[in-house]
Amino acid sequence: MSTPDNDFLSGDEIYSSLGGDLHGLADAGPVTLFETPASSSERVGSPSTGNAHSLSIDTDAFTGPSENTLAPSSSMDFRIERPFASGALSDLYVAIDSRLHRRVILKRLKPSLAGSERNRKRFQQEAQITGQLEHPNIVSIYEMPSVSEDELPFYVMRWIRGKTLRDVCKEFHRKRAEQQSSPLELIRLLQAFVDICQAIGYAHSRGVIHRDLKPENIEIGDFGEVAVLDWGLAKLLRESNTPSDEMESDTIDVDWRDGETMFGSILGTPTYMAPEQADPNLGPVDERTDVFGLGATLFFILTGETPRIWTNHKEATERAATQPIDSPRRWNSSIPRALEAVCMKATAFEPSNRYPSATSLAEDVQRFLADRPVSVFSEPWRSRALRWVGKHKLLCTSLVGLTIAAAFASALGVMLWWQSYLVLDQDHILAEQYAANLMSRRGITLCEEGQIQEGLFWLERSRRLIADHDPEMAEEIKISIAFWSEPSRNSAK
Repeated sequence: MSTPDNDFLSGDEIYSSLGGDLHGLADAGPVTLFETPASSSERVGSPSTGNAHSLSIDTDAFTGPSENTLAPSSSMDFRIERPFASGALSDLYVAIDSRLHRRVILKRLKPSLAGSERNRKRFQQEAQITGQLEHPNIVSIYEMPSVSEDELPFYVMRWIRGKTLRDVCKEFHRKRAEQQSSPLELIRLLQAFVDICQAIGYAHSRGVIHRDLKPENIEIGDFGEVAVLDWGLAKLLRESNTPSDEMESDTIDVDWRDGETMFGSILGTPTYMAPEQADPNLGPVDERTDVFGLGATLFFILTGETPRIWTNHKEATERAATQPIDSPRRWNSSIPRALEAVCMKATAFEPSNRYPSATSLAEDVQRFLADRPVSVFSEPWRSRALRWVGKHKLLCTSLVGLTIAAAFASALGVMLWWQSYLVLDQDHILAEQYAANLMSRRGITLCEEGQIQEGLFWLERSRRLIADHDPEMAEEIKISIAFWSEPSRNSAK
């Protein structure tokens, strides 16, 4: 089989571009790629049954590339390109829609499980739930053809070219460790997280909880698409008994509903599951269980680490049931305190302490992105002051400009006043020098005329007047005073 290189799906590109149960049963193991099967041929929706949709799978194609092994007949609607992944309940393929010439994900019930009516109905319920959750951020089901009892049921979903949220976060934190990341990358991740919360909020409004939220079940497309995948563990909190064509728009309608989970069974991923999932005695599984899963996913976005570290399934489950999640700042001290508070609120051990809904969690993250205070964190006054300045930039700029102008005007006024003072002071000094000069001349004249005592009075007065402004002149006057103060001068008189 030959296909264009740019249309081929690599394992590194997408881990789970599909909606369905990768774990399926409670005791399912990890998802694995297909192993090479024995040479055989299987047919789903065979044309001989009269079905409009047909699929042919020649498993010889899995042993190596070939031009003709998967060549479809003219009646085929979907041509298998290659196996994609395998879960406990179903197998997944990358396929070509021969009518619309698009790539899709085709999900088919495992042949080994097809003999159980319960498994077939469970597979159908999964498709019906996912198909009725019509939201831009929930993977779309295109169709589920009818098949006979001796054929394998399958349905077809949208294929998104991109990466899982886990891979995107790992790449972001790798660049952050190398100091090559951009703040915009975290903003884009948080915006994607808001989209995820809105999708889960929509599902809750339809009475469906996911029960297995984690970064691996969220797809980030190459062009900004965000999709929540893997609704295989979804649980109906309410159901409708109304026929499909008359049902309420806010109610999910299924032909068959799986019974309640048996006591002691555990569904979900231990590293991300809520305590009440790990121990049913802690409370019912409801919308707040998904809020915990969203908070655990936010933890991974902020840190690049899973909320719990474990060595085996039993240990992880015990920790989930007994230990609260640590603060994300323990792993990344640069996380803003407000985001830390949001994450800790969403992952609170007690369901009553969590956000009441996925949309209220989304609103707090949106507040953070809009540089607004979040509802679960009281900011210090400095942060509030900086935020106020950020909100009122024009006003603050105007006030700063006015303050600078006022300071400049004040400085100019002081300078002009000082200059005026210096000019007046200089005039005052000149006047005192002139007066002191007149007084000293009068004193000397009186001394020469024999009126020495009166002359000394005027000389001393002129010296004191000029002493601070003209020390040289004051010294000359002092010499004159000393000269006329000699006893011989007074005797001569």
